[in-house]
This record gives sequence, C-alpha cells and structure tokens, in this order.
Amino acid sequence: MEILLTCPICGKTHTISVDFEEYCSWAFDGELAQNAFPTMSATDREKLISGMCEDCQNDIFGGEEDEDDFE
Repeated sequence: MEILLTCPICGKTHTISVDFEEYCSWAFDGELAQNAFPTMSATDREKLISGMCEDCQNDIFGGEEDEDDFE
C-alpha cells in the first residue's frame, strides 16, 4: 500500500510503499519499526515514523549512514 507523507520540516510531500500486514503490525500492534519492516531501509523507516524526507534527514542526522550503523 502507498502512504502519503508530508515532511514536517520542509513541507514536501512524498509517498512510501509498505506491505499492509507489516504496516498493521507496526501501526496497530505496537511492533517496533525495525522489526515490522525488516527489509525496509533505515531512511525509509524514519520517513514512515517521523514523516521527514530524505533531504531533511540528511541535514539533521549528518548525511547518509551505512545501514549497519543503525543495528
């Protein structure tokens, strides 16, 4: 399913594709995002959690990080 998000920092809109069952696990059952979306990148998980676009994440968190840094 597609989720439309608006970045709270810059106001840009973006969409993210998620599996419906994974989304329900996270949104309604309280599963942690990293567990509910095991194949999703950390950047995309943050988009879903906070709504922040990739550019604003890079500005705030200091650029692209290796995926292993988040585990």
